[in-house]
Amino acid sequence: MRDQFGNLLTHASMQDEEGQDIVAGDGFVQQIKGANDMDSSNADGTFTYADLVDMVKQIKKKKNRISGNTYVAVTGCDGIANADTVLTGRFTGLTGGAVLVQNVNQTDQVGGANVTVGYNMKKINISGDQIVFVENPMQDDEEKFPRRLSNGNLAMSNTVYFLDMDTDDRGNGNVEIRARGRAGVNRNIVYLWENGMTGEGTPMNPVDAKAFHMLKETLLAVYNTRSCGILKPSATA
Repeated sequence: MRDQFGNLLTHASMQDEEGQDIVAGDGFVQQIKGANDMDSSNADGTFTYADLVDMVKQIKKKKNRISGNTYVAVTGCDGIANADTVLTGRFTGLTGGAVLVQNVNQTDQVGGANVTVGYNMKKINISGDQIVFVENPMQDDEEKFPRRLSNGNLAMSNTVYFLDMDTDDRGNGNVEIRARGRAGVNRNIVYLWENGMTGEGTPMNPVDAKAFHMLKETLLAVYNTRSCGILKPSATA
C-alpha cells in the first residue's frame, strides 16, 4: 500500500465500520517497479547472458544471503524462447561454456536410430545463485500490450520480471498470497451453487440451469521489493 507520493504505508489508510483495516494494494509489477529496472542490451530488445549476470549482481546486493538464492524470472513466450537460446548458447560452447554430449543407441532399423535434438533450458546458475524461467501467457496479449519491437515481437512478451521467492531466516516467504478475511472468516474463495428450475432440488430462480458464483479476494504481497527486478526492452528497441 502506498500514499499519493508512492511511499510505502506502515498501515492501511482506510478502515471499515468496525475499525478493521481495509487492505488494498498493487500487483507485483507495481510493487517491484523502480527497485532494479534494467534495459536489455540487444538492439532488437532481447536480453543477453551478460544482462542476466548484471541483474543477479544487482539484486543479490539487496539480500542478506550472498549465495544460494533462487530468482523466478517471469516472462512471455518470446522471452522464454530467447532464454532457451541464451542458455543453450551458454552450455554449447558459444560463450565459453561446456559442450553437451548426447548418447544415441544404434539400432538395426532402416535409416538408423531416431534422435531427438534440442533441450528444454529453464534454469541457469550465476554467481552461486539460480534463475528459474517461468512462462506467463498473459504477457503475450497483443491487445492489452500492443507495443512491438524492431524484430516484430511484442515488447511485453520479452519483458522479464525477477521475483525473489526465497524465505528469510525465520522461514517467512518474501512473496506471499494473502487472503482477505476478518473475524476468523477466510475469504480466500467463497462460492455458491444456485439451482434453477432444473427439476432437481428447490429452485432459486426461474432459469432452467444451474449457476456457479465465485468470489476470490487475494493479494500478492512482495515484502522485500529491493531484491526483485525488471529486465525490459529499451524504449528505442
